[in-house]
Amino acid sequence: MIRPFWIRSNTAKPLSIGQPTSDCTHRSDCGWSLIAGGLALLLFGSLSELLVHYIMKFNIAVYDSAAYFIFIKYGLMHWIGTGVIILGMRKWIMTGDNGPRPQQSLPAPRTIVEKYDNYRDMLDNISDPIFLYDKATKFFVKCNKAAVDRYGYSSAEIKQMRPWDLHPEEEKALVQKNAASDIRHNPYYYTHLTKTGVRIPVEVYTNSIQLDGRHLWLSITHDQTRFRDIENSLVRSEERLRLTLEAVNDALWDYNMRTGEVYFSPNYYTMLGYEPYELPPSDETFKRLLHPDDVKKIVSPNNRTGEKLGKWESEFRMKSKSGEWLWILSRGNIIEIDTDGRPLRQVGTHTDITERKKQEKERLRLKNQLEQACKLESVATLAGGIAHQYNNVLSGISGHLELMKMKSSENENLCKHIRQIDELSQRMAQLTRQLMSYAKGGKHTVKSISVFEFVSAITPSVKKQMKPGMDLINRIEKDGLMIKGDPVQIESVLTAIITNACESIQANGRIVVRAEKYDAPEVVVGELDAAASGPYAKISVEDNGCGMEGDIQQRVMEPFFTTKFQGRGMGMAAAHSIVKDHNGWIDISSEIGQGTIVNVYMPLENRTMNESVADPDTALARKGTVLLIEDDLVVMDVSKTLLEALGFNVLPAPTGSEASTIAQSHQGDIDLAILDVVLPDMEALDVYPTIKKARPSLKVLVCSGYSSEGPVQDILDAGAEDFIQKPFTMTALSSKIDQVLLRGAG
Repeated sequence: MIRPFWIRSNTAKPLSIGQPTSDCTHRSDCGWSLIAGGLALLLFGSLSELLVHYIMKFNIAVYDSAAYFIFIKYGLMHWIGTGVIILGMRKWIMTGDNGPRPQQSLPAPRTIVEKYDNYRDMLDNISDPIFLYDKATKFFVKCNKAAVDRYGYSSAEIKQMRPWDLHPEEEKALVQKNAASDIRHNPYYYTHLTKTGVRIPVEVYTNSIQLDGRHLWLSITHDQTRFRDIENSLVRSEERLRLTLEAVNDALWDYNMRTGEVYFSPNYYTMLGYEPYELPPSDETFKRLLHPDDVKKIVSPNNRTGEKLGKWESEFRMKSKSGEWLWILSRGNIIEIDTDGRPLRQVGTHTDITERKKQEKERLRLKNQLEQACKLESVATLAGGIAHQYNNVLSGISGHLELMKMKSSENENLCKHIRQIDELSQRMAQLTRQLMSYAKGGKHTVKSISVFEFVSAITPSVKKQMKPGMDLINRIEKDGLMIKGDPVQIESVLTAIITNACESIQANGRIVVRAEKYDAPEVVVGELDAAASGPYAKISVEDNGCGMEGDIQQRVMEPFFTTKFQGRGMGMAAAHSIVKDHNGWIDISSEIGQGTIVNVYMPLENRTMNESVADPDTALARKGTVLLIEDDLVVMDVSKTLLEALGFNVLPAPTGSEASTIAQSHQGDIDLAILDVVLPDMEALDVYPTIKKARPSLKVLVCSGYSSEGPVQDILDAGAEDFIQKPFTMTALSSKIDQVLLRGAG
């Protein structure tokens, strides 16, 4: 039967705690009990209370000098500082009855073999190979059945072998050295060879014992194949994880919140530009590198409860060794919590997403640019059509005014009214040109402009619009900065910017205009524009007004966006369109309560302001024949009259087909064709090659209420000489005709 046992000493007194078991063990079994106890602790236990899955069998004196075989199974081993005490279950196995027979004793075994035979059943039931070999001769004396089965040698063959005969050549010298030393319970890790040459990784525990004055070694061998497979699998798994993390450039972290222990993988450091382990792995290191603005974004793991246990993601910025802020995507998983649901440990990865963030910002910029372009395109289509019609009407008005001036030079009162009407029509023409500039960005009258002279010229007119007490200061120096563009458009840009500045400052406010050379070292990409590298004129308009909030700065260039009660929202939108068409850009910096700075960047012209611009010869004799191709009858009539007044013979053609017919059938010379872009029956681009085919030497001046972009530019690219914008004055028309006819003359 199985019953609890009470270890007693040879004097029939209870064994005291800490007393060695040898005090109550048969003298012939002292070595076995010590080995069994030590091996049980080393192989299957630890220095704490745990279950021992090992069977020990030895003789123990329970009453006085009586000795009985017992075995201990599933005992609890307690480490008490100076030794091991074993508590467990015992079974009397000598007589098979229910208790000991105090007056009966066992005869002492006479030889080692007889002693071994007493334990044969027990040892042969142990699955690990056990060897007993002579310390002097080094030959094996005995082995258990597991040794025979595992290695393939017979018991007789094993007795003819020494320990190193079970090892490969590369280990034999080491084994011989260890066999000659005084081994004390040391585990060794070797490779054993079976009879067939199979290599087995083993863990060997060896202890020295004495039996009848003979020194022996007892070795227990554990097959480590399964553990090595597990270990190798773990190594391979860790290697795969390492290679995977390196391949994706991810970093690994492990945070034990209970102990404060933190692990950072090498990639954690190199991702931020540090050498591996250059910084101490700690939560303080992470917090020190975290961007101050992102601290609130990070949900503290300590605030997580059991119901929120699981995976999480967060994006934040960390400071690299170079000082750059890198965007990091952190993925974590809480893997251990306490009974209250508070996290105790979490692991996760860090991924550098800085480039992705840059791409997202660029995509957002392009998206905004596309949306802006769509707005501009829709408005441009409407504005272009309206401006074209206005220009046709203004062409008729301007033409008739020119004729009236010619016939009323003696009537001063009438001339005064004509001049006022002409001034109004010119203002209207300027508004339509601004509208066209916004719609298509056309540079109608491109001239070389001195920044200093230009700003100086417009300053007085702008000051007239300012309230008393406000001051406009021109701090542009005569430094020779020259740009090329349409003076009317550039004036509208600066006027719009200065007007906005005037409306943002209070009484006694100040606006300062500066200009300087700016060398863009690389391609400049703004929120809405991209411009090439090179020299630019940087014109700055600075005010000390109320400033703008960030969202207003983002939208200030949008069409129809305004903060004014009666504003139209077209000033800055038109300015942006004009500057962009001049291959420049605008940037704005503003702070609430500190004012605003608007910078306009325009490409510098190669020459300086001191170089002269050659004017065409205005003394050219005006004579010859002009083919006037115009569908608007009013404009046709007034243009014909103006041309005739200049000395030309005019051939009117209201359609493209009529123009083609005249070009082919007219008997005399045709010196010039003035071609309107919009015709009722044909595209002007189709009319041009027809008349040029009929008269190859014919010079063509394109005329339109639209800008010089689009269809006009297509005709110019096809070979037309020049372009004149409607409405035009008689002076502008005569000057343009002179320039066209002068080309190639002589």
